[in-house]
This record gives sequence, C-alpha cells and structure tokens, in this order.
Amino acid sequence: MILADVSFKHNCIFLFIFILFISARVTASEIILGDDIQTLDQGQLSIFEDTSASLLFDQVVELRQQGQFKPIFDSVSEGYSNSAFWGYTQVLRPEQSSTGWGISITPSYLDQVDIFIMQDGELIRHMQAGDQVVDPKYDIHSRLHFVQALFPVGTSDVYFRLKTTSTSLLLVKLIPENMFESYIDISIVFEGILIGVLITILIINFINSLWLRSALFIYFVLYEFSLLATVALSVGLVRRVYPSLEMIHQNEIFKISLLISAIFAILFIYRLIDFSFKRKRIVNFIFVAGILHVFFGIYMTLTDRFVEVMDYMNWIGALLPLVVSFFVLPNWKIFDTEKKYRVVGFIVFGFFTFINSMYVNGFIGISGLKSYISPITILSFQLILHFVIMLSIRKSQTAIDEAKQATQLARHEASSERLRREQGQTFLAMLSHEIRTPLTVIDSAAQALIRMQEQGVTEHAKRSRYARIRGSVKRIHELLSMSVVKAQADMEQYPGNHESYDLIMLTRAVIGEFNKDEQKRIMFSYPESEMINHFQLPEKACYVVMRNLIDNALKYSPSGSPVEVVVQRDEHGVCWSVKDNGPGLTEHVRKHMFEQFFRAEERASVPGLGLGLYVVKQLIEQYDASLFVDNQEIGAVFTCCLQAGPIDLK
Repeated sequence: MILADVSFKHNCIFLFIFILFISARVTASEIILGDDIQTLDQGQLSIFEDTSASLLFDQVVELRQQGQFKPIFDSVSEGYSNSAFWGYTQVLRPEQSSTGWGISITPSYLDQVDIFIMQDGELIRHMQAGDQVVDPKYDIHSRLHFVQALFPVGTSDVYFRLKTTSTSLLLVKLIPENMFESYIDISIVFEGILIGVLITILIINFINSLWLRSALFIYFVLYEFSLLATVALSVGLVRRVYPSLEMIHQNEIFKISLLISAIFAILFIYRLIDFSFKRKRIVNFIFVAGILHVFFGIYMTLTDRFVEVMDYMNWIGALLPLVVSFFVLPNWKIFDTEKKYRVVGFIVFGFFTFINSMYVNGFIGISGLKSYISPITILSFQLILHFVIMLSIRKSQTAIDEAKQATQLARHEASSERLRREQGQTFLAMLSHEIRTPLTVIDSAAQALIRMQEQGVTEHAKRSRYARIRGSVKRIHELLSMSVVKAQADMEQYPGNHESYDLIMLTRAVIGEFNKDEQKRIMFSYPESEMINHFQLPEKACYVVMRNLIDNALKYSPSGSPVEVVVQRDEHGVCWSVKDNGPGLTEHVRKHMFEQFFRAEERASVPGLGLGLYVVKQLIEQYDASLFVDNQEIGAVFTCCLQAGPIDLK
C-alpha cells in the first residue's frame, strides 16, 4: 500500500509538471520584438472559429475578452472549412526596437487574411493580404502576402482573420524592416527553384517520352504539366503573365486545375502498376471510383461547394494508394525487376501523397519547418518518380533488347537448321546419284559375267569384268569415306593432336592409293635433306587433305596430262603443293570453291560430291595450317603449309 501510494504521488507530480509545461508553452503568447524574424508557431497564438463567418471585429474582441479563444501549440491548421478563423496574440515593441515591421502570411494560396492592430483598446491599423484582395497602402509584396505594419512602443493586441476557400492553414512571420529585401529575395529564389525543377523534370520527361516512345512517360508529363499549372496559379504567376485576369477568375481556374491534376495523378499511378497480378480487377475498380470522385469534385466546385468536396477528396488521395497497396504487395515475389521498380514508385507516390493530404487537412499542423512539407513533397516525389520510371523503362528496354536478341538468335538457329537440312538433303541426293553410277557398273558387269559363264568365255575377259566391279566398289568406298570425313569436319571433332610422321612416306602412300594410270601422271619431287616430322595437323587429317587435292588435280586436268606434287621448306614451314594443268580457276570458281557441294564442272565425266575442297578448308582451319591458291595461265597450284608442333623429347 505504501509503495502504491508513493507511485501515485510520483505520477501526480509528473502530471502536474507536464500540465505546467504545456500551460507555460500555451500562455507564453506575448511576442517581444527584437532584431530577428519572429515566427508565430510556438504557441504565441490563440484562435476562435467563427462558424457563421459573419462576426464583426468588435464582437470578436469581446469574445476574446470573455475567454472564448483557445490556445494552440503551433499555428492555425484547420484544414478545409467554411468557417472563418480568428487568431490573437500580443506584441511588445521595446523602444530600441525597429518601428517598421513586415507581416508575412503563408501558405502561398489564401483568399483573404485581415490583420488588426490595437493598442489601449483602440484599433490603430487594419491591413489585408491574400490572393483575393489588394491593399496598396500597406502591401510590400502582394504576391507573397507581405504587408507593412508600424507597431507602436509598448504592447499591442494583434488579431488575424482567415477566410479562404483553400485549406485553412496560416503561418505568420514578423520581419524587421532591415530584412525586407533579403526575405523577399529568399522567398522568390525558393519559389523559382521549385518551379524551375518542375519545368526541368517536365522537359526531360517530355524528351524521354518522345525518345523512348513510352506511354508511362506521356502520362507522367501530363501530370507534371497540370501540377506545374496549379503551382503557377497558386503563387500568382499567371496573373503576372495575364494582368487582365480577374482575381475571382484566377481562383476558379486554380480550383479546377487542382482537380484536373488529381485526375492525371490517378491516371499516372494507375499506368505505373498497369500489369497483370492477382485481384487486378478490384484495383481497376478502385481507380475508376477515384476518377469518378474527382469528376464529382469538379461538379461540386462548379456549384460553389469546393471546400466541402476537398475535405473528403484529400482523404481519397491519402487512402487510395494505401488501399491499392494491400492488393499489389502480396504479389511482390512474382514480379520481375521492372515491375518491382514500378511498385516502389507507386509506394513512394502514395507515401508523399498521404503526408501532403494529412498536412493540408490540418492533422500535421503548421510551423516554420512544416510549411515546407508541400513544396518538398512535390519536389521529392517528382525526382524519385523520374528516376524510378527511368530505371523501369531501361530495365524494360533491356528485357526487350534481350528478347529481340533471343528472337534473332532463334531465327538464325532456325535458318541454320533449315540450311543444314537442305544441305543434308542435297548431300543425300548427290551421294545417291554418285553411288548409282558405280552400282550400275557393278550390275552390268555382274550380268555380263553371268552371260560369259553360260557362253564359256575366257578367264581374261572375266578378269576385266572383275576389275570393273572392284573399281566401282572402291569408288563407293571413297564416297562413303568422304561422307564420314565431312561429318567429322562439320563437327570439328576430327581425331588427333600434334603428331610425328614422315611427310614424304605419307605422300607416297597417298599416291599409291590411285590406280596405275593415275599414278603414272603424278610427278612427285621433294628435297633430299632431312625434313621436320612433327606437325600440328594430324597424320589422318593430312592424308585426307593430300588425297583430296591430288584427286581434284587429276579430275580437272586433261586426260594424260601430268600433276606435280612437291614437298619443300620455306618461310611458312613445310609446304606441300599440288599443281595441275587444267583450265585454271574462273572468278566464280575462286569465290565458291571452298563451299560444300560446289562443283566447278557439273558433268558426269567429273564425278564427286563437291565436298573435297570444303573438307580441306575445314581441316586446315581447325589445325592452324595454311592453304594458298595460285591461279596460273595453265592450271592452278594448291599449297598447304604445315605448322610444326612442339617436339616431344620423350
């Protein structure tokens, strides 16, 4: 019980101290003028709400004397209301303080603020500031709501009456005369920075919309343009450009512009998340409802009920992104990077919209620092959204480019596959055609042997038929071998690495594969000195190259003409060349002779599949050898130079 009693006493003491602190802060309403700017946001004001907006100044003074004014902690922050709000404070000017003072009223758009200065119960000055009034007698800068006040020495009672169709926020600053110019300069510079950044972002995004051809950028540009127009109307720049524009008409245009910018804002954030996800239809319905409410707001504005509609329109602006987020965020894991960028942009927009809505509805309050919430909010989400959209578009563009590359690659692969199929079909047709000739020879020779057997023909005649059969079988064997070599060359899987072999002996072995008549035509020469016998081109691959080059030379040279085969050493290494005495190479032949299935002469007397030089080229390139072609007046020379491989000391 004793402990509980002590705890209760401590709590009471703490509560008493807290109340004293609050009371001291609230009742410390008198302002002592010195040499610095005084901002009335620390409890210097007390306010009274005139719900009828019809009370006269004398009536309000009487109500204040009756204690009807309530103290506030910062400054007037009442949101959208049809009421008029009266503020009161006391100002003490010491004798040594400046006589001339300026009273600055913010935020930027207020219809009318009346300022009354009393001393000793008498009204000594009445001033007006706002977008719907002009006070040429006291105006220092009408567009900035800045009027001049001459405070007499001693204590003065100062009353403020705020009646506006915009949000009822009021921040009052008292500026000494020697700071007028700097205060105006700073205000205009800050205003210029805000508008300048908005114009810059607008231009950049407009260029991006043309360059990237992105609908999202177009919606962003439309929203930015409407926002810029609303800001220009709110700070009075439009009347500077069009002086003939009446104040009341500017007020009407400002209200409609504000709601139109809301439509573009909703369209923009809808486009920001306009992709497929679960419950997308519910989100679509929410956005449609939001746009319909704005159109209803325009109707209400045109029927002079702007204040009523804006009170809940700001709630819609604050809650719409929040409600939509409940349906979008559960799908976060299935979104790709570009969609995540867009969702982040949507959340950023929703966050700043919520803060601004709470501010203009009076829930955050207003002070020297809080008065920057609206402009900083506008600048922040504009800049953030610009970069979010840029990242999103670039990611999307990267995905499109990758898709295009993948499509091109797929088309190329499909084209290559189609070409391979066509080449395969051509090869099979040519192989069938080439095999048909030796098969016909075999068949006719076999039939002749049967007849000879029946007729008792001599063994010599039979041997001739046997030789023809063996020659045709050998030709089929060569065709099939060439097919295997082609497949290995196409797959770049011809076996072998650096090998040691005798090039002279290999050449003789290749020449020995031809028939006796062909061997008599081949003139083989080589140096007597010792040759390098270790090469990068494997022996089996070298055999195929030699066999094909000699075979080509024999086929395309006149019957009986010699074919020269020479092995020699020069600056390229060990070179092996074949010279024929044929008609030489035309320009067409030189251009296409290494293509598969190409034949210089489509004649039955020149057999082949058109694969010889193609296989030679594949093997030469695969093993870093060199092939030179010299077209001469009579015939052509094909020279293959072999690179020496590393010597195995084992």
